[in-house]
Amino acid sequence: MLKLHTLVGVTALALSLTACDFFSTQWEAKDGACRAISSENTVMAAIQHDRIAFMELEPGCPSNLDILGSRFTEIKINGNRYAAMMVCNDATHNRNITTIGTLKMAVKERAALAALSVKAAAEFTGIFGAKVALEGQTARFYRGNFASVCPQYLPRLTLADLKQSLKTTQQQSHLPQAHVAAEKPTPPPSPVELTPEIYQQALERAQSTYLLSHPGTNLNDMAWEEIHRPDQERNGQMMRMLRYTTFNPATGITSDVDVEIAPDGTVGYSINKDRPSPAAPVTAPPPPPSPEDRTINAFCMLDNGKSVSVYATEGRDYHYTYRDKNDRPELELVEGLFGVKAFHYFAPFGMGTAHYIRFNKGTYDYVLLSTDNGRQAFQGVRAYNNGNLIASHECTTPLSLNTEHLPKNDHFDTEKMGDYLLY
Repeated sequence: MLKLHTLVGVTALALSLTACDFFSTQWEAKDGACRAISSENTVMAAIQHDRIAFMELEPGCPSNLDILGSRFTEIKINGNRYAAMMVCNDATHNRNITTIGTLKMAVKERAALAALSVKAAAEFTGIFGAKVALEGQTARFYRGNFASVCPQYLPRLTLADLKQSLKTTQQQSHLPQAHVAAEKPTPPPSPVELTPEIYQQALERAQSTYLLSHPGTNLNDMAWEEIHRPDQERNGQMMRMLRYTTFNPATGITSDVDVEIAPDGTVGYSINKDRPSPAAPVTAPPPPPSPEDRTINAFCMLDNGKSVSVYATEGRDYHYTYRDKNDRPELELVEGLFGVKAFHYFAPFGMGTAHYIRFNKGTYDYVLLSTDNGRQAFQGVRAYNNGNLIASHECTTPLSLNTEHLPKNDHFDTEKMGDYLLY
């Protein structure tokens, strides 16, 4: 009943999330929460007084859910780990919702849950916002107008929690000094004994987690070795750790699956780690890129009837030309003339890659961009003034822009600028 009661709150949040505008690019206050869509348009964040939740916009529930469509998991925000609960069922329209905090914290440890949510909410206030790692994907939430819209919705300790904390402090301060010195701290409750049922649940969790990384594997041909690992602290609790090691004869890969067991015997978060394969025989390095690979002469027609071209090569100044509908130069930029600077950038991007060449003159930036993350693609030119997008035109003809083999010298742009332009 406790778990069902907790899921009611998560489900109510899910229904309000699914009724929103998925393509909002700013933080907005709606339905009692402060919400925003990730820069990749794949995940929505919702911040309320008592919870922080992330909903994946693409329908589809993960495996290894219990009968109510939930399980424990973990979220990383800016690299910091947070215990969380995942829910995906008919009530959430089969969209995966992950909420900061575990079932036990939500029901029995309200103050601890509030403190955890306060810490998580602070992650969004940095200059670059929050980078959230969910199971299987990463979502970026920039700060934007967070400071002006969200403060009234940020998680906080309730008045009852504060009064209880103050009462405890006052009671301790009025104890006689000798009595205080003699008083022994109450030891934490002893963890329950691991029963065969708990071991069986842990093994099932390990096998389900393994299948997330190796879908379609036939587990009947695989043996599982159980090893007790040292306890680890997670959010103020000492979790017992079980490791299940298995070998897949079909792939030749050995995997370790670590499973956390809470002091009350609840099977919690688990993670699969494949061991490195034996080193492959040393082969000759690939030949260096040819001079043609280190030269870019890109051109495309734009959706406004105009055209853009860029020339870039090692050891020479980069050129940018924007022509009108009559093929007359409307804007020409040459690196080094009149304060013009030029940069290039390459990075893996989702399921694809991203390439661009940026020309800067004063407060203006002109970026010839080619990106494909497996879900969305863009080829064209974008113009910025003081970092704000003022124009964007897509190519109507193929754009051949491959900056991967350009040298990472003074022309290579910074990762912060790259993240800003790509996301």
